[in-house]
Amino acid sequence: MQPEEAGVHIDCHAIVKFLEHVEPQICSIPNDKNTVYKNDDLSARFNQWNIFLFAEPALLPVYKLIKTGWEQFSAEVGFGRDPLWIHAHGNLHRKDQKLDYHAHLYPVLGYVAISSEGSNTNFYTGENEDIKIPIPNKNGQLVITLGPIPHHTDVWEKDYPRCSVAFNLMTTRETQNVGCGPVFPFEVL
Repeated sequence: MQPEEAGVHIDCHAIVKFLEHVEPQICSIPNDKNTVYKNDDLSARFNQWNIFLFAEPALLPVYKLIKTGWEQFSAEVGFGRDPLWIHAHGNLHRKDQKLDYHAHLYPVLGYVAISSEGSNTNFYTGENEDIKIPIPNKNGQLVITLGPIPHHTDVWEKDYPRCSVAFNLMTTRETQNVGCGPVFPFEVL
């Protein structure tokens, strides 16, 4: 889904600047030893913070895009009518870096590309997770899928940061998963 379909404009530059501003604070938190993802970056600390708990106005259109996209997606796939919680974090990668292969252990995952054009997010499916499905990123684009599904990004080759806002939607039961991270209500029934 594109931002205009949700009636929003996403200030991608402001979000990148915001993430660059909070990056030292977030990266000062030690990595959680219970997670598989071990890089020393914002992504590795995904379960230590929630981007939507910051009072950053540039994130409001991102949240609305996710809400609007979820309404459409859940209707199309017939997702159950349970209360949902959201956990979200920012990814920020520089030249020659990438988001390594990993999977989210929650029923719904997604991301909004903020500064990602020129790269793919590669999802893997099939019985042996050997069927690669590359999703070309477009700034402002929302991607939602049912999880868990392994994925990674291409190596970033540009001289400016690659940025996305990743999220998980989960039922109350999944908020008890080890390493869940801070959540707040997303869909209250």
